[in-house]
Amino acid sequence: MGETTLILVRHGETEWNRQRRIQGQQDSALTAEGRYQAARVSEAIAHEKIRAAHASDLGRAIDTAKIICGPKDLAFKPDHRLRERGFGQAEGETWDNSLKRHGEKFQRSYSGIDYAELGIEPLGAVRDRAFASLQEIAQANPSQTSLVITHGGILAVILKEILGLPLNGPRNFDLRNCAINRIINESGAWKLASWGETRHLENQSLDEL
Repeated sequence: MGETTLILVRHGETEWNRQRRIQGQQDSALTAEGRYQAARVSEAIAHEKIRAAHASDLGRAIDTAKIICGPKDLAFKPDHRLRERGFGQAEGETWDNSLKRHGEKFQRSYSGIDYAELGIEPLGAVRDRAFASLQEIAQANPSQTSLVITHGGILAVILKEILGLPLNGPRNFDLRNCAINRIINESGAWKLASWGETRHLENQSLDEL
């Protein structure tokens, strides 16, 4: 059996992204830039043979998936396991205000692997549900390429787990909206193929879309 490839894409920019608000499992609309980013992804992967597409069931991921998959006439399946990490009481707040309001309790919970307060989802739980989804996608489409539209927090956990980095360690990597990332499953084991492809987002203005 050959390699099974998953193309992972973070949703397009949202209004709350611009405001530096914690979205978690709440939602805000894609900006014009976010819709543009999604359209550029669609163009970038137009030549690729994609067997299946899956997306988080949150609105910003669904809207991104519609733009990406529409030109390929590719149906996508929503999956709640691909949702962003839940941030409980901090959702809707800016990062700065959340730190001021909740202080050390927020910082501990943000880094919590097995336990977190304030209704924040532990990182270990995020990892487990994300990889359960990815494993099912890989098993259902062996030796094929599948597309997954998800969130920055999910992508961070996936990359750290594949590279053997601490889940609560710093993010020393890019999580740009609508960057293209590729992981491979071979005989049940995951490995990284590429991360943070952004060439498709460069050298074209929004007015040209």
